[in-house]
Amino acid sequence: MARDWVASRLELETVSSGEVLAGLSRQPEDDAGPLVCLCNSVRQAHILEAAQIHGSLKEVCQATNAGTACGSCRADILKLLTDSHPLSQAAE
Repeated sequence: MARDWVASRLELETVSSGEVLAGLSRQPEDDAGPLVCLCNSVRQAHILEAAQIHGSLKEVCQATNAGTACGSCRADILKLLTDSHPLSQAAE
């Protein structure tokens, strides 16, 4: 996977495509956790909070504005949703 190759070159364990494209880091800067959507500055806590109300990827993206610009973070958002609600229909 290209993402893993980039991470190895940067001597990082993992790196998202959004981080590479934006030249930014998702490192935690406040209590809301790391940035998940770099384009719209949406942090992990906001996505998980929206997931409590909205079950699907589409609904969470609409509610938080995450994943609505370049879309490179949608896979990361889906992973958060499935990790926090493994039996849900997060992909719908």
